[in-house]
Amino acid sequence: MDVPLKAHYDFIIFDCAPTLGIIPVNAFVASDSVLVPVSAEYLPASAMTGLLKTVGRVRRQINPSLEVEGILVTLSDSRNNLAHEIEQTIRERYGSTYRVFDTVIPRAVSAAEAPAAGMSVFSYDGDGKVARAFERLAEEVLDRG
Repeated sequence: MDVPLKAHYDFIIFDCAPTLGIIPVNAFVASDSVLVPVSAEYLPASAMTGLLKTVGRVRRQINPSLEVEGILVTLSDSRNNLAHEIEQTIRERYGSTYRVFDTVIPRAVSAAEAPAAGMSVFSYDGDGKVARAFERLAEEVLDRG
């Protein structure tokens, strides 16, 4: 008798391209929850509404147990006023309906260089600000249970 893959893991992460195509929809169908990353820029923040509608549709039609784990602000440049405004807008607009993680993933060169080097950000720059931010995110997710 085959044991479902889920039985062997605490977490299985599907990292999908930022589209609303068949691959992300299939990931939603197979998932218990969705962590929604959104860049601290105007267009990605606007597009997040479509993603959340798609998650809602998948929940209603195919996977009623699908939950939104939370919204994660990414690629945030602390020197950029627009990034602060976008983050604040996300927290105000979505914070009463969805969890918006306290952790914000900063923009950093190491995050762009790591995949090009075929490495995780932890292997490439384990003491860097992006790796530390992802560690905080992991703690935040685990603390929620």
